[in-house]
Amino acid sequence: MSGASMIGLTVALVMWGVIAAIFFLLVRLAVDKSNMRTELRHLRREVRELKSFVQNQRNDSINPVENFTYNHPEDD
Repeated sequence: MSGASMIGLTVALVMWGVIAAIFFLLVRLAVDKSNMRTELRHLRREVRELKSFVQNQRNDSINPVENFTYNHPEDD
């Protein structure tokens, strides 16, 4: 093989390596983005649950008698 063909082969291999690396990074970025979206959905659900919990606690502290029933003893 001549020197020019070796240089051409080397350039082609380097080019394909760079293309493969870019493809790998793009796939990894897409997977990371998908994982972040899933995690964001879970966090949003937890925030909704916490807001609901806090609202229920506030309602319970504002109206504590509402949840308490007292039966007066019957006069005999």
